[in-house]
Order: sequence, then structure tokens, then C-alpha cells
Amino acid sequence: MKKLFTILSFIACTASTVFGQITIDGNLNEAAYTTLATRGTSAPSFGAGIDATSIKVAQSSGVVYIGVTGFLPDMMSDANAIGLMLNFTSTSHPSIVAGAAAGTNLNFPAAVGAIKNYMNYHFKTGFEVDYLFALNSGSSPTNCYVNAGKKVGTPAEFYLGDAEQGGLPILVNAGNGTFFASPGVDIAFKRDLANPNAGFEMKIPFSALGLPNTAQLSVQAFAFVVSPTGYYSNITIPGLTTNANNQLGQDGLGNFKDGDPAVQALTPINFGTIAGGPYYSTFTVIPVEMTNFDATAAQNTVKLNWLTASEKNNGYFDVERSGNGRDFSKIGQVKGNGTTAKLTKYAFVDESPLATVNYYRLKQVDNDGKSSYSATVSVNVKASGKQLSIFPNPANDRLNIASDRFDTEGSLEIYDLAGRLVLSNKMTASQLDISRLNAGLYQLRLLDKTGAVVNQARFSKN
Repeated sequence: MKKLFTILSFIACTASTVFGQITIDGNLNEAAYTTLATRGTSAPSFGAGIDATSIKVAQSSGVVYIGVTGFLPDMMSDANAIGLMLNFTSTSHPSIVAGAAAGTNLNFPAAVGAIKNYMNYHFKTGFEVDYLFALNSGSSPTNCYVNAGKKVGTPAEFYLGDAEQGGLPILVNAGNGTFFASPGVDIAFKRDLANPNAGFEMKIPFSALGLPNTAQLSVQAFAFVVSPTGYYSNITIPGLTTNANNQLGQDGLGNFKDGDPAVQALTPINFGTIAGGPYYSTFTVIPVEMTNFDATAAQNTVKLNWLTASEKNNGYFDVERSGNGRDFSKIGQVKGNGTTAKLTKYAFVDESPLATVNYYRLKQVDNDGKSSYSATVSVNVKASGKQLSIFPNPANDRLNIASDRFDTEGSLEIYDLAGRLVLSNKMTASQLDISRLNAGLYQLRLLDKTGAVVNQARFSKN
């Protein structure tokens, strides 16, 4: 499982950035993505010019990202297309994203756009379908025309625009108000045959689906390759067709016309009954979604707080700290909440922060051992009273150490300016022999019995 943490900015003694932020560029390589399903067969089907290999999804606060890896023909032709069907389910707002039920004929009899060339013929699926997309290379070698249909609310179809094939994103507006509920949808397509993560990528705000940012959202999907005349290839995500001709069949006529009686009378192709299914992914509750992570200094301690809007298979969080933002050590652990769609609050108190800038991050670990890191937040702790004193400074052969924050069962470490550990010792006395050190600047770190850094200071050796 992959995780997505969305971190909000805070003021005063807090700081935050975005972990696993996704860029809409047609390259679905970010660690935040979860693979919903993969292609069932490696046969070329309609030839080497088109392919679809996997469906990926991710989620941040109030935004869902979804895409299909693969590529379109690099040709000046209204050629074969990649099709994508989506089923969004929200337990908190079920009626808003209720589309066409499994087994419903999904055609658009009053179609007015190019989606009719690929998905206006009669067909059925074995799962609920809310939104449909058709991607084709259009009229130039660099085009990616994106057409869409919806079955939620009032069924409609709409041309979303030309995303081209170079990865340049385009912003989809609400159009005539009959498709997405609000603006803010971004789409991109990247044609790169050497990159297995390249393909179609889409960012959909919850508001575009008619949902509030706090809604719980799950997703189910099906992708495939289809010809302009309604032939479905054997490339499906998921599904494993046994059709020897590499084609699942045609449900329409080559010269389609709106309202053609011959087409309307055809028996719909039914992906719910074709051998080799199911031709749809399982439901995926998009995992650990962090909506807040901040650090606040208070009376020589640092309070860490974070929220998750949803979790999946979340075992625990390791809390890690650093004095330089680069070298982290574990200072504690907080148990996760498994799988839940409820808002969960977490807190941890660092009782022995450094008397300087402290950097914190969270290592989120699944029950199966997989892990990922949050962003790094920082906070400056201003010491009250004498916490660490080293003298003389500069020093010769002996260095005196005094600290009211030191763990008597801990130890100390000395690093040179290149970050190399040059001395390590148990703290059994208040005076340290540094006669073997070369002249120069050094960093002294005090560690508690767990190995966590509790204080540090620089000194010079003559």
C-alpha cells in the first residue's frame, strides 16, 4: 500500500511541506500512487501503437488522482483509444456519486461529442459506472483528445480538451455546467514508451464530484483499448479474456449514426458475463490521508499533532527527530488505527528537544511492513536556563561538559564538520579527553539512553 500525506502550512513555531505531492504531467511515478489493477494479458491486440498497462489512484485532502499507464498511437489519425470507467463510492454521501448500476446499458443515445465513436455503442459492465473517458490521438501526432461521459445526476457527455501527448497539463473548466460540478479538474497525457509509468493522469477535486473535502471516498475502475468502430480489444485492466482473435467483439456498426435502428437493436456486449472477468477492480479505500502535521514548542518540550482523514492497514507511526534536517533518529512510536474512514487525531510530546531548531518527520508503517515518510516540520526551541555548557572553548586536551538535560545512562558523540563520527563515549564523567582530536571545529551531541539526541553544541579544538 502507498500512502499520501497532505500537510498544511502553519505559522509561528510550526512548519510543513507536502509529502508525496503529485504533479499532473502524465508521469504516474509518485510513491503516493496505489495500483488499482494491472493488464490481464501482454498480447499486442490492436498492434504495437497502443497499450494500457495499469490503473493507479491516490488521494489528498479533498482531491483524488487517477490515471492509466500506457500510450496512444503517434499518428495523424482518429485511431484506437484508451477507455476508462470509474465508480466512486462515498459512504458519507452515497447519493451524490450514484451512477448507472451494474448491467445497465451505458450508451448515450443522444450523443453529441466524439465519445460516441468509442463508447456510444451498446455495452454493459459488471459494476456501477459513474464516469467514462475516451482518449484518442486525434488529428495530429501530438494530440490526446479527452472525451468524457457521466452517469451521475443527469447523464451527459463533454469534450474536455486536447491534453496533447507531451505531458503538459490542461485545466478543465466546468464547461456548460452539465458535467463536472465545479472547475479545478487537471488532465495530462505523456507518451513515453520507455517509461512504464507514463500515460493519462487526472486530478479531480471532491467539489467537482459534488462532494465536500471531508467526504470518505472509495474508487473502482476498468480500463481497456477500443477501436473507433466499437471493437473492444483483449487489452483490459483488469480481466483476462480467452478470445483467440485478440478482440472481445463489436457492439455497434462501423458507420454509426445517432438513432440508427440497426445499432439500437443490437444486443449489448456485456463485460459482466464475458469469460475471463471480472472486468473491474476491487474497491480501494484510498489509504492514510494526513490532513495536518505540526510541531509547537511549549516549556522546553515540543508537541507534535497530526490528523488522518482515513487510514488503511496502518500499523504505527515512528516519530523521528533531527538537529540538521538530514540525519534523523527515532524518538518514539505511536500506534496506528488500522483501517478506518473516520478522522483520527494523534499526538506525541518530545520531552527532551534540542535547544535549537528541531526537525521532525513521521515514518508511517503498514501492518505488512511497508512504510513511507511524511514531510519534515521544524520548530525552534529557545532554552530556558543553562541546558548545555562546554568549556573551555576553544579547548586543548580536556573539554568540560555541564548539562541539566543529560541522561546519566546516555552517551556522547563528536563529529567533525564533514559529518564523520570521530569520538563516541559513555558519559561517566563531566570531563572528556579530546587530546587525540586534530585541531578544528567539532559538533558535540548528547544522547539519552535510547540513542536520541537531546542536546548539541559546537566547540573548537586548538
